[in-house]
Amino acid sequence: MFAIFVSSYAARVAGFGLRSLAFARPRPHVVRPYELLFGVNPSFDAQRNQLAFDRSLLEAALPGADLGVRDLLWDHAQHLLSALPADDPLLDAARRAIARGLAQGAIEPERVARELGMSPRTMRRRLSALGTSHQQLLDDLRRTLASVELRHGQAPISDVADRLHFASRSAFQRAFRRYTGMSPSEYRTRFNSGNNAK
Repeated sequence: MFAIFVSSYAARVAGFGLRSLAFARPRPHVVRPYELLFGVNPSFDAQRNQLAFDRSLLEAALPGADLGVRDLLWDHAQHLLSALPADDPLLDAARRAIARGLAQGAIEPERVARELGMSPRTMRRRLSALGTSHQQLLDDLRRTLASVELRHGQAPISDVADRLHFASRSAFQRAFRRYTGMSPSEYRTRFNSGNNAK
């Protein structure tokens, strides 16, 4: 995904070039493909994935940019941020752990508790004191990711269900109806109809 973003952005913005690039992954045996793809000599074993480019490029307009979509996404992001509870270190850490687990297909609360350095029982108690739970945080993440995918992506609903690690398409459909009051197909149709009407 990192490579796709950089190469896609570079292809669309005149003058784009990286100053430096760092990967959190270990150094591979062969580095040349990275150099050819990114145009710089990357470093490895960094604390996090990082790229650096000229600040002026942040102001560069993308050819064919859709300002209506930009405004829609901005409004949606602001809505999601306003719905978040007040920041708490445990909530922040739990959300990150759940997101990492979801990306790997490991969504069990025991794994999250282990990553947070506590027992599952302690995690349940502390999250409950904050008015939430592992399942609620997982549901929130799945709802957000599913909504974005159904609004802006074209993947089949079964693929969305697989990406979010539901046991089946029907399990995803039941959960999504619980989240939104609509089936995934109804949600996608309603959003696309709204877009087409504008």
